[in-house]
Amino acid sequence: MSFSVAKNTAFMTTASIGQKAVSFLYFTLLARYFLPVEDVGKYFVALSFAAMFSILGDIGLSPVLTREVAKVKNKAGHYLRLVLTTKLITNLLAYVLIFILTGVLGYSSELRNLILVAGLVMILDSIHLTLYAVFRSLQDIRWESIGMFGSQVLTMILGLYAVMNGFPLIALIWVFVISSLLNVLYAGLMLWKKHFIKFFLVFDWVLLKKIFIMALPFALAGVFARIYSSLDTILLERMIGEYEAGIYSVPYKITFAFSFIPMALIASVYPKMSEYFVCNISKLKNLFIDSSRYLLIIAAPIALGIMVTAKDIVVLLYGPDFSGSVLPLQLLILSLIFSFASFPVGSVLNACNKQHIQTAIMGVVMVVNAVLNFIFIPKFGAVAAGAAATTSYALLFLSGLVFMHNIFKVPYKKILFEWFRIGIAAGVMVYVVKMIQLDVPLFVEIICGALTYVFCVFLFRVVKYSEVKSIFVKNS
Repeated sequence: MSFSVAKNTAFMTTASIGQKAVSFLYFTLLARYFLPVEDVGKYFVALSFAAMFSILGDIGLSPVLTREVAKVKNKAGHYLRLVLTTKLITNLLAYVLIFILTGVLGYSSELRNLILVAGLVMILDSIHLTLYAVFRSLQDIRWESIGMFGSQVLTMILGLYAVMNGFPLIALIWVFVISSLLNVLYAGLMLWKKHFIKFFLVFDWVLLKKIFIMALPFALAGVFARIYSSLDTILLERMIGEYEAGIYSVPYKITFAFSFIPMALIASVYPKMSEYFVCNISKLKNLFIDSSRYLLIIAAPIALGIMVTAKDIVVLLYGPDFSGSVLPLQLLILSLIFSFASFPVGSVLNACNKQHIQTAIMGVVMVVNAVLNFIFIPKFGAVAAGAAATTSYALLFLSGLVFMHNIFKVPYKKILFEWFRIGIAAGVMVYVVKMIQLDVPLFVEIICGALTYVFCVFLFRVVKYSEVKSIFVKNS
């Protein structure tokens, strides 16, 4: 990868690690010390419900904005103003739909109020993500990194103050509103100061029509992704109850605490993929191979390590009240491998104007996920939700890999060989952890497992010393 990609990835990864660490700590403190399982379920359902409708406010505009500005940087301001003007309308419509559905579905007044406040967070998040999309296109990710981390720190500080002083549950959602609003103001100020972009409403119907046509596949893909990532939580609450949703919130939070890793890499890589598609398919192929390998090297030990230590992790962090989360966590954490692997695949398809294929794949995956959840959640609860998610992500990755062959010749043998070597290294790590598991504390298991894995990836030449060295040396 080029130095600019590596530098931007480093910025985003560092900030994302901090943001996710703070977010994870915040949720863990709430679940362990301040909220009963049922209130954790309400809190989790409210945020999940609003998140499921966030794509209706975005309608695929953010990825199109990133891709198009990366191609014509001098039009960044005009594109941004047009997208923001459009989003003011689409987000308002999305919020009205949330208001109607929360009434139709018969939620309790408390849960409905939580969801409606979470809808405000949805609108504000949509705006600041649009602003940061321009920074990504301009390969200037540091400001997003600062805003993302700072916003999460503020959320934790205000949230802990609220629960320590006996504020009601809804105050925790208002905390998100405050931090998201400040994030919007910060992102807008940085765009104005650093890139001289001014903000005002603008209507360009010709360009807007062109953008909508490009955005439609992204919008549909976003709808599908949001549904299959949030539907399980909604169905658990509807079919079984808030307690089961609270039980599922723990494996969900643990698993997707690591989502920053592929997102950070793709935030830097995606504009380059769009650029290489136009000028150099060979570089695009190499960038895909490198991205996929790096993500798998990270995902495999995390997924298998957490799977083998799931009971210790849940009891230590959340207490015996969440013991029902252990098996769902063991099943859901495996989805991390396929989730990481699917990011570069989907990014290549989107960058190469094959978003309609990615959209179709995600539509099929959404249907499969929904069917599995509808059939098995009533009987198996959170366990079924975890298994369905892993199955869905595996299908998403494998289907995308097949269709990507139309862009360039996918080196299937090389990919399988990399999976095999990484799998062996992770397998040795699991064996070592299982051998010492009954005799040492959890942190010792983690340290021994990590050291074993690092040793094995160098021993099996999954990673070479020259590759590690190149990360810290500027190259073109």
